[in-house]
Amino acid sequence: MPTVTDSGRATILFIEAVPDGILDTFKGIKIPEAFEERMRITVGEHFPEIAARITSASFGLIDEQAYLQTVITSIIHRPHVMENHTFILGCGDSVFLTDPITGQGCNMASYAAEQIYETLVTNKEAAWDEAVGQLIGTG
Repeated sequence: MPTVTDSGRATILFIEAVPDGILDTFKGIKIPEAFEERMRITVGEHFPEIAARITSASFGLIDEQAYLQTVITSIIHRPHVMENHTFILGCGDSVFLTDPITGQGCNMASYAAEQIYETLVTNKEAAWDEAVGQLIGTG
C-alpha cells in the first residue's frame, strides 16, 4: 500500500494471517531487525511475484517503530432476521468484520452483495425467510 510518512514516501506490506496458519510467522518477534528479516523471508516464500519487485536497497523499516503486530478477532453476526414478516439482510462489515485496521468492510460488502444476489436468484421462487437466510454465503 503506497503511503506518505513523516520520513517520506513508502510502500507498506500487510500480511493478514489465520492464527497458527502458514502466514502466522511473526509471533514472538520483539525487535525491528527480526521483524524486517521475517517479513523478507515470508514475502519471498509465499509471495514470490511481490518479492521479485523488491530491491534490497529499498526494503526495510522506515524507523524502529515502523512495524505493527496485532491480533484481531473476526466478529460474525447473524446476517439476517425476520421482522414483522419482512426478511432483512445485513451486508458487509455490519455483519462480518474482518479487519478494521485495513478497512475490509468495503470488500466484504461487495462479496456479501454477490453472495446475497446468487442465493436470492437461485431461490427466487422460495419464500424469503429464515430458511433462505441460512443459505446466504454457503453456496
